[in-house]
Amino acid sequence: MKKIILQLMIASSSVIAAFAQTPLVEKYTKVDMNILATPAKGTVIPTSDGGYFMSKGLSLIKYDSLNAVVWTQNLKATERIGYAHKINAICDDGLGGAIITGEFNGTLSFGNDSLAPFYTASGSDLYSADAFVARINQTGKIWMHRLGEADNFSLGTDRGVSVKVTNNKVYWLAHGKGRNLRFNNVNYPSNQYSNNIALLCQLSLDGTVDWVNVNKGFLQPAELAVHGNNIFFTGFNLGSSTAINFGNNITISYSQGSLIAVKFNNTGEAQWAVIYDSDNSINNYSGTAIDNDGNLYVSGLSSKWTASYGIRPSSGYLVKINGTDGKQVWTRVSNFGIKGPVFSDGKIYIAGNTNGSVYLQTNGTDSIEFKRSATATGTEQWVASFDKNGTMLGSVKASVAGGLVGSTIEYLESTNNRVIMAGIFSYGNVFGNVTLPMTGMNVGAYHIGFFEIKTGSGSVGIENKWVQTPISLYPNPAKAYFMIETADNTPILSISLRDISGKKVNPQYLLQNNLANVNTAMLHTGIYFVEITTTNGITYKKILID
Repeated sequence: MKKIILQLMIASSSVIAAFAQTPLVEKYTKVDMNILATPAKGTVIPTSDGGYFMSKGLSLIKYDSLNAVVWTQNLKATERIGYAHKINAICDDGLGGAIITGEFNGTLSFGNDSLAPFYTASGSDLYSADAFVARINQTGKIWMHRLGEADNFSLGTDRGVSVKVTNNKVYWLAHGKGRNLRFNNVNYPSNQYSNNIALLCQLSLDGTVDWVNVNKGFLQPAELAVHGNNIFFTGFNLGSSTAINFGNNITISYSQGSLIAVKFNNTGEAQWAVIYDSDNSINNYSGTAIDNDGNLYVSGLSSKWTASYGIRPSSGYLVKINGTDGKQVWTRVSNFGIKGPVFSDGKIYIAGNTNGSVYLQTNGTDSIEFKRSATATGTEQWVASFDKNGTMLGSVKASVAGGLVGSTIEYLESTNNRVIMAGIFSYGNVFGNVTLPMTGMNVGAYHIGFFEIKTGSGSVGIENKWVQTPISLYPNPAKAYFMIETADNTPILSISLRDISGKKVNPQYLLQNNLANVNTAMLHTGIYFVEITTTNGITYKKILID
């Protein structure tokens, strides 16, 4: 009876639904003003206590949730003309401190202690570098380790690449480009390991080295991902006359210019290794994540000729790789490169930059278009999320409200169900319900900062799209109207529709607690996405208007 009464009421009603865009982005934090250099992946990361770390060269700064500096620590390396010492990656140690890794030349000092070179360089060798990993906090250095050349034979530029902490263990990934390398008083001569190695090790929080795995072959490591007992790293196969050997009889054959993924267990034994994108460049890779089932996700931009893993040529890609055997589970593509991914609160988040309309695959067959803003003069940003089956759950795109320059998202990070998108931003951009602060109209008035997506149950943000409120939508296909009904008398707050191109439409509708009648008489035939906001959050449905 309620449904019949509601249908009669809507026929004479002129109520227009007021569309309110879901606030996918919770807030924006300005980290530094007028920075023209692009922040590298890992420059800014969220902390487990609500703040974030940021690195500048060999300086590490900890901020609290109110953007106030908690402490700053500075490492100092031997001054060499033309050489830049830097922190390449940071992770939270869970106890108020951080684990950092990077590269330096000569002696690296911190407080009253230092790391001395295995070999004292001179002359042209001054431009060599060593890799380091260290645990530090506001009280000073706790420990350091060094990967470097053991002698003066063809010195290289070694560097710390990635570092993660899980289950009170530290995992460190480094790239050795020299010959006759040494780590933890063990030598790794080039006639056995090559002069482009990936060194993976596990350390305890006190700095004790538990195990070390060094591949034999030409490889450039890219990033480390760890969840529970699952340890992965991605890298770039530089190609050699022999296979890359990760130990435990796990190898990858020669493949010049291919992107790879490798899995290890928590004792350092390789489990499998795969090539997931051939004929590519390490510069096209953007990130790695692991879900709570132990599966791997990788993203980036495919190469011109690649056809592996179902990745289309010259496309942005998000690939899910089975954690058990390394086989492809599904692939999603875009016409622009994909940044990320990160896994948080049961969802996979990706982002990207565009100077045109974006076509992003929403499942195995369909895609959605984000149209370029008419006022855009620079790049715009977007963020989307998928479930573990590869279905897109929600998305939002920035718009340029004015100004001369655009902005760029450079990478995503996640800690404790907090996702941030770090990059360079400028005047005039609006992302979700967040408007960036003005930096002036002059070109070059950029600042480093990040947008934060709040995840987790009950928070206002992108996760509200997946609150599981049982909702019925009928009839489907619809002609003059369709009904929406929620279970358990959950009140409906608002309704909005977008057509297949992403264009917003404002149909007439009438609400009566947990019932809604939507008038579709004025809508064109086609598929529409219905956004239903209830007191429990937001749910998406698809309907065909016939």
